[in-house]
Amino acid sequence: PHAPIPLAILGVLLAASPISAAHGSAPYAGPADSVAAEDARLAGARSDIDHARLEAAEVTLRALLDEARDETRDDADANTDLAARLMLGELLLTEQRPDEALEVLMPLDEVDDYAAQSLLGQAFMARGQALAERGARRDDVAFTQELALASLERAVDLAPAGEAGAAVDALQLSLYTLYDPETALELADRALERSPSAGEVLLLRGCAGGHAYWNAAADGDTERADSLWTRAVEDLRAAQQKLDPQRVEPWVQLAWLELQQDDTLDQALADAREAADRGVLTSLFDVASVGAMRGDNAPAAAALFELQERDPALLTGLLAARDDAAPLAERFSHAIFQSDATYDEAREVHAALTEGARDSSALWNNYAL
Repeated sequence: PHAPIPLAILGVLLAASPISAAHGSAPYAGPADSVAAEDARLAGARSDIDHARLEAAEVTLRALLDEARDETRDDADANTDLAARLMLGELLLTEQRPDEALEVLMPLDEVDDYAAQSLLGQAFMARGQALAERGARRDDVAFTQELALASLERAVDLAPAGEAGAAVDALQLSLYTLYDPETALELADRALERSPSAGEVLLLRGCAGGHAYWNAAADGDTERADSLWTRAVEDLRAAQQKLDPQRVEPWVQLAWLELQQDDTLDQALADAREAADRGVLTSLFDVASVGAMRGDNAPAAAALFELQERDPALLTGLLAARDDAAPLAERFSHAIFQSDATYDEAREVHAALTEGARDSSALWNNYAL
């Protein structure tokens, strides 16, 4: 979710036309007075939203839009219309009314305005989610998601320097909903040209790079896979420096990437420990599994001991959920025997392992030993 979109700056107030006092005319409410009044009503609607008076805000904003339809348009009217549509569209999305939000926002489809295209993208995404939840046809959902991405792409290219909200939405949509890492990488490059310090975009480009690396490796394109792996690691390291230090995602992604290489298991263990310090322990289990299967026993045993110390029940549960629980547990046991573990460390880990793979006689034998 993003912060409320600020009101667009209204146009310069037009000078009121003079009226001859000789004719005894009533005071004339000229364009400047009209725009100032609309500005005040917009500010009142924003205040209503900020104080959770959403129904009152909706009435005001719909009235402004209805009145605008009956007037000859000028720049000031267009600015008022834009501000009212953005505010009302945001309100309707907050209330999970995406169809109504799109009805309000669609007249802005051709407007080259960052806030308009960003909010349109969010509205299409919300509609796509609602369609999926209602069991709509997959093609209808996909079409709505493609419309969302089209609006968000335009917003990426219209974004002011330092503004990356639409880029984050576009990257998450293209990578995790449309499963298109190549498009995500291209969008991230465009966004980082405008906002090179956007930590969230660096994180998502690193994630997209990881997906693209996996695809290239599966296709046998070793040269491109190596290049994508290197840049993904660089992006994730850079994201660590830009994001809140307690964010866990860069560390989890780094540990996963490092497990894909033969010579970076020790670094994967270090990054898995960073993830564990931030509340995600599963990367430790991944390090233990890969290390044990490769026969790289020292980091495998170290990851097991750390996971056992932090949450032995999780170690048992992660092992029990594996289809290969028994052979994996036996490899874990072997790694422990090859380490310099104390008796207490070995016993405690084996206690957790036997709970997760109770049918392995070899594991019970090692527990007894």
